Amino acid sequence: MEMIMHEIVGCVEDVPDSGRRVDGSERKEGPPVPNAVGTAETSACKQGRETRMRLLVSDPVQLIRQGIRRVLAGQRDIVIIGEEEGGPRTAEAAAKLLPDVVFLGVDRLWAETLEIVEQIDRRVPGCRVVLLADDATVANLLEAAGAGAGGLVPRMASVHHLAETVRTAAKGEWPLEPRLLGELLVQLTSGGRPIPDLAPEALHPG
Repeated sequence: MEMIMHEIVGCVEDVPDSGRRVDGSERKEGPPVPNAVGTAETSACKQGRETRMRLLVSDPVQLIRQGIRRVLAGQRDIVIIGEEEGGPRTAEAAAKLLPDVVFLGVDRLWAETLEIVEQIDRRVPGCRVVLLADDATVANLLEAAGAGAGGLVPRMASVHHLAETVRTAAKGEWPLEPRLLGELLVQLTSGGRPIPDLAPEALHPG
């Protein structure tokens, strides 16, 4: 399986060292980005226009951000409109850029991560926040869903899985790590708890 960290090799010099970046040359190919927070503009995916899905990447690890940018560079229907180093600035960037999907790396306190998810969910209706976690539990999954997250996948996902995660989340479905899916099914068959709608892609990961 082709992994993000394999793709990172050789990309450090190709990608500028910046924790907060908006690529204007890419942005002009998609819908115009509003200059003020709280405009009436909604998600391009929700409007059904033929355009590229807009992705905001937020992770405290620079190599992870660079790797995601590199592996998604060849996807014609996905454009990365900005990057953040994680933390509260992620919600600010999402409110300004109005992405369809946010990749949010989990590298901080879990409670803080959920708070960021709630802020984005409240300030950017229609935006889907997908958590990228090195390790997570079913309890984390259910808490994330309750906070308004739109998915939970491994940080070290394959190229195909990352691209499908963006597409799945943008459609309002739940991309999910196969390991968590299996644990969730075991839990359901032994007692059961309400779960979010799962996307078919969760059963066939890349």
